[in-house]
Amino acid sequence: MKTMTTTVSLVVLALLSNMSPVLSASDAVRPMAEITMNMNHFPGDADKQALSEIVSSTDSSDAEVALATAIMNFAHSVQETSKESLNAIVADDSAPADLRELAAVILRTNHKPTETDVSKLATIAATAEN
Repeated sequence: MKTMTTTVSLVVLALLSNMSPVLSASDAVRPMAEITMNMNHFPGDADKQALSEIVSSTDSSDAEVALATAIMNFAHSVQETSKESLNAIVADDSAPADLRELAAVILRTNHKPTETDVSKLATIAATAEN
């Protein structure tokens, strides 16, 4: 699976090098996309620590806090308590596209993201501003 994830990431990066970025991931969205991309059933301890830092950061938006919390509490699927806030992010046309897409992926994820969703997450992570 790691080889496939790496291959997908490299293909996406190659395609993006010839395009202007469609998404612009924030400093918080990039690590959340990477954590979700590599997640299998639940985030690891180091991932939970990184997500906790996003939740406690004064630079994080309410939507970023909701996303980080949903990922941090993910256990085989998104917890019922996070679904309402994630659906609100997906429906909010004023929210950045990367946030809406990440929320949609988290809502769809069952145990681990699909190959299609891994590709979407790789795009989000690759277009993050460094």
